[in-house]
Amino acid sequence: MRIGIAVGVFVSLVSSVPGVVAEPGNATSGESAFLVRLRQSRDGYAVSRALQGAYRRLAEPGCQAVFSDFTESRGRKLQEVLDEEGETGRSHLRRLYFYEGGEARGCKAGVLAFTQPGSRVIYVCSRWFREAYETNPARVEAVVIHESLHALGLGENPPRSQDITAQVVERCFR
Repeated sequence: MRIGIAVGVFVSLVSSVPGVVAEPGNATSGESAFLVRLRQSRDGYAVSRALQGAYRRLAEPGCQAVFSDFTESRGRKLQEVLDEEGETGRSHLRRLYFYEGGEARGCKAGVLAFTQPGSRVIYVCSRWFREAYETNPARVEAVVIHESLHALGLGENPPRSQDITAQVVERCFR
């Protein structure tokens, strides 16, 4: 198991996709049930908004299909893992915890978020995450979905981080 799987900043990848914008709107009760545990309300707000956007995108069958594109370490499709747990991509997202990454090496390197395969804890690099969300919310929503794949057991290298994000963009942002 690789420790400290990190998602880099994929400005050129996601921002180059035509029509990639975050959907505006108020959170529904289902969207507000996220487990965000950050100190500063401004940072927590950005994480919550990105989660709401990712949650809305995962309602689309095409986006949900991203869980069938990848396998975990034992060779099961991530969709099979969800099915065995009686989950969907959306319900899985609501079971994840989002904590401050603080002084972790990944945050010092400028990544937005990181986790370990199979962990329900996603560490958020608040400053980078918030700044990225303010400039390109859709890109950060893609990072949230990317991290949810790792939380189900997807490792990295292989597949490369940018390839995971590219597949999320292909499925969820077209």
